[in-house]
Amino acid sequence: MSPQIQKTRPRAVAEGGVRRGRGVEGLFRQPAAGREEKLEHQQRLSIGKRLRLILLLMAAWDILGFFVQLYADSFAFRIDGELKGVLAARALSGALVVPAVVYLYALRDPLRHRAVLWLAVIEQLVAICTAVFHLAADDFGLGSMVLPLAVAVAFLILVLLNYPRGEEEEAVAEGTGPDP
Repeated sequence: MSPQIQKTRPRAVAEGGVRRGRGVEGLFRQPAAGREEKLEHQQRLSIGKRLRLILLLMAAWDILGFFVQLYADSFAFRIDGELKGVLAARALSGALVVPAVVYLYALRDPLRHRAVLWLAVIEQLVAICTAVFHLAADDFGLGSMVLPLAVAVAFLILVLLNYPRGEEEEAVAEGTGPDP
C-alpha cells in the first residue's frame, strides 16, 4: 500500500481502543479498558448476588431447623418417650436462630462480611461431622440423615466455591467494592 493511501485512510483503532472508520458502530463502542472494568464490576456484582442467595438459603434452612426443634413431635422430627439427662433441654434449645440472624445480617453486603462465610463453613463442617458420627453410632437411621447431610455438603461446596478471592478482597479493602 502506498504511503499516500496510508495517510488518508482513517486509523482502525484510535487511542483508548475505540474502533473508528467502520461507520456508526465505531461511535457506540466502549473503550477496551472500559469494557474490562464493566465486566469486572458485573462479575463482582454477580459474586455478591450469589453470596446473598446462598446466605438467604442457609438462613431459611436454619430457621426451618429451629421450627423442627420447636415442634419436636411432627412429621419431620419425632421423639419417642422423653428426653432425659442434665443437658437434654440443650438438644432442643433453638440455637439455630443465631446463625440464621447472622446470615440475614450479612445479606446487606456479603463481600464486606466475609467472616460470616467462614462461620457458614464451620457450621456445615460440624453438621457433616455430627451426621457421620450419629450414623456410625447408629443413633439414627440412614433415612433421617440423608437430607441434612446432603444439604450440609451442598452448602459447604457452594460457600467454598463462591468465597471471594483476590481482586474482590482488594476492592472491598479499598472501599471501591460493589454497592450492596
